[in-house]
Amino acid sequence: MIIDTYNFSSCDGLTSLHIPASVEVFSMEQGKQVCLRGSDFIEKITVDENNKVYKDVDGILYSKDMTTLITVPDAWKGVVEIPETVTTTINGAFNGCHSVTEIVIPAATENFDEGSGIFYGLSSLKGYTVDEEHKYLKSVNGALLSKDGTKLVHVPNLVAGTSYDIPDTVEVIFNEAFSDCIELKTIEVPASMDLQTSHSLQGLPFTLF
Repeated sequence: MIIDTYNFSSCDGLTSLHIPASVEVFSMEQGKQVCLRGSDFIEKITVDENNKVYKDVDGILYSKDMTTLITVPDAWKGVVEIPETVTTTINGAFNGCHSVTEIVIPAATENFDEGSGIFYGLSSLKGYTVDEEHKYLKSVNGALLSKDGTKLVHVPNLVAGTSYDIPDTVEVIFNEAFSDCIELKTIEVPASMDLQTSHSLQGLPFTLF
């Protein structure tokens, strides 16, 4: 069985979703925003234990072998601790998760698609925790940066507040780094950044210093 795009979009009364054993293709793999767009009240996803493709753990959807995190439901509450077996996170996996408060990233989870909106809509996020052994990412005061500190990946709204000082090591800012910062009014930009080439900051309603 195939679950096609938009099948569950705008299902306002839907709080849980069960995937039977017969489902082998779920178009959510092309991005949660495609299959569940507008389903803001889904708290958990469960999967039949006989399903050969998918598996659920604590209401979160994974591949059967637990190497891929496919999606976190929009209304899932609390801390998401990505299992150490997960190496890949599907585009938009955390898109719109308005009640997630923290994301814990293990060393093995290396495949994050830049600019995919994977961390968009996390209005309650207080910060990231990244395993010290991770090869490509680290957390600085709750914000997500590249391991060498030269790239700013994402700053949660509750970390930025109304004013945020970009770390001195940052040279590049990902396009959606400040996408959730609805209260942010001023940004302190380090000398290491060239504002002429930093397109991610151009046109934003912030005061730059």
